[in-house]
Amino acid sequence: RNKEWVRVELSVRAEGDIGDGETVELFLHDSFHPDRLILAFRKNCATVTLVAWGGFTVGAWIASRKIELELDLSGLRGAPAVIRNR
Repeated sequence: RNKEWVRVELSVRAEGDIGDGETVELFLHDSFHPDRLILAFRKNCATVTLVAWGGFTVGAWIASRKIELELDLSGLRGAPAVIRNR
């Protein structure tokens, strides 16, 4: 693995109760294969770890709750330089 690549942990956490097994669909940059992931919630959290080079925007859709989220990782304070600056 190139030192320019970093591990990125993406988590969607529910503040209220969300049933184990309910899902969230993540929409990643099209350089990821697959560029869509469906994750199941366990104890109010759905998490995946990816390897990335450069910042990207991730979208999340919780169909059962009709909730849509979006986050630009390059704007996160404390993110590695390779995420903030690429």
